[in-house]
Amino acid sequence: MNSVTQVINEAHLSTNSTLGKCAEIEVYGEPLNPSINYSSAYAFKSIEELGAYHDNKFDSVRYTRDSSLIVRQLEHYFSLMHGKQPALMFNSGMGAISACFSALVTSKSRIIAFGSFYRKSLSIFQGYQKNFGVEYINVTNLDELNNLNSEDTLVLIESPSNPFLELVDVQAVRTALPDASIILDTTFQGLLNSKSGYQGVDIVLASCTKYIGGHNDLLAGYVICQNQSMYSKIWDERSMRGGIIDNQSAYLLLRSLRTYDLRVNKTLENMSYVLKFLDDSPVVENIYYPGQYENAAQSVLFESEHYHGGGVVTFRVSESVPLNKNLETLCSTKMAPSFGSVDSLVEIPMYMSHWGKTLADVKKLGLDERTVRFSVGNEPIQYILNDLMKLLNEK
Repeated sequence: MNSVTQVINEAHLSTNSTLGKCAEIEVYGEPLNPSINYSSAYAFKSIEELGAYHDNKFDSVRYTRDSSLIVRQLEHYFSLMHGKQPALMFNSGMGAISACFSALVTSKSRIIAFGSFYRKSLSIFQGYQKNFGVEYINVTNLDELNNLNSEDTLVLIESPSNPFLELVDVQAVRTALPDASIILDTTFQGLLNSKSGYQGVDIVLASCTKYIGGHNDLLAGYVICQNQSMYSKIWDERSMRGGIIDNQSAYLLLRSLRTYDLRVNKTLENMSYVLKFLDDSPVVENIYYPGQYENAAQSVLFESEHYHGGGVVTFRVSESVPLNKNLETLCSTKMAPSFGSVDSLVEIPMYMSHWGKTLADVKKLGLDERTVRFSVGNEPIQYILNDLMKLLNEK
């Protein structure tokens, strides 16, 4: 009696295909979607073939903690979107940023960041400072960069920033710090939204969980390196710690890339209505959006650097609005973290990201219980505006 193992082995031996396609089956046409393979390891026919892998490990596959065929396909696409610079895929945006700093930080390093930015990134820097004595400096004005230039300086620029969507003049930072390593987090920009092509930046990174994934069903991140030395260090860091994206998420991310333009264009169309609605509302006191409203002083920088402002807006409402109560009345909009998806999402950062902190503590970050971050989705615009009317209801 044949065993299942014997049947599979004989089918595999009857073809040269490593996927074990039966030789008797003729296939006409090609699948529209890429194949997904869950193998954690790749086989080699000889020591010579294995040696060829080691001679070219960055562009080959051996073990999926290092790379896989579908991840290499993703990295090829992201490389093409960034001037053919080498790309690395990660299991989350934080996995990407953590690997960059872990690979580059030394005992002599100084880390610089600007103003308010993502709290998890801040936690990394505070951890380096507390545990290893690495100097961390937060600046709010470019003049503060005087006398901070050195080869040991690592700069994180989050532009636009979270949650107030402020921009940082990357070229001005490069002029002030010509010898520093500059890492640019473009998560709030989305893809292909830089007119300058990231000139003066050493590393570009972003979370793919947001605009790029777009469906709230995957976690991923990517890193683009402008030089081979940094690429090699970060590749080794990813390999050592196992921070690579898994094949299932890579497959979903490939799917998401195919609908990216459609989703973002619909979001931007909806955003135009949302901004007008908020601007017309008597209970909205402040609006934060790249290059406009409270950020209007950066309009020239925005126009020179970006094609659009994205699908997130932050605003502050008057004390007459019972926000907490109104959040319970929303229909299509959900109170949830993240942004940039087909779903409209709303949060009060004080509660979503800074739970347990006092009002005095969050006010140091420019936040309070009346500050709202809204991510515009792809729903029919009237659904979104109806929920905004409920959110801003004074009764």
